[in-house]
Amino acid sequence: MIARLIRDRPAEVIITCLGINVYGAGTFTKRSYLPAVLGFVSTIRDGHPRVPILVMSPIFSPSREEQAGPTGMSLAEMRADIAEAVHLLREHGDADVHLIDGLDVFGPAQEHLLADGLHPDAEGYAHMATSITPLVRAHLLPNHQA
Repeated sequence: MIARLIRDRPAEVIITCLGINVYGAGTFTKRSYLPAVLGFVSTIRDGHPRVPILVMSPIFSPSREEQAGPTGMSLAEMRADIAEAVHLLREHGDADVHLIDGLDVFGPAQEHLLADGLHPDAEGYAHMATSITPLVRAHLLPNHQA
């Protein structure tokens, strides 16, 4: 439903952050997660054939990194599936889909900025804004010096 909503709205760039709510809710499994990510991004692409899509994996969450949740996957495994989905889409001709590794936005060095081990505090969100900006620019303006 959300992919269809994004597909049907006008956009010049689309940035998604996938994974953490799936981890907590156990919505998909090891078997279904990669196909779900591929379907989600492909549905968005249907409505935006030339719009850059940036797919961000989950930020750091210490208790979830290696611990399998209700999905049967850890956040590290989910990040790997998200990276694989982006790789497959690019390999099959979608040069306008890009990966942002959530650990590059908010990694282990920022653990002290997690208010509850999952959600950043105000300083953590400020850090995320500062760290994601050059990553987005690098994908949208490849010749731009970040």
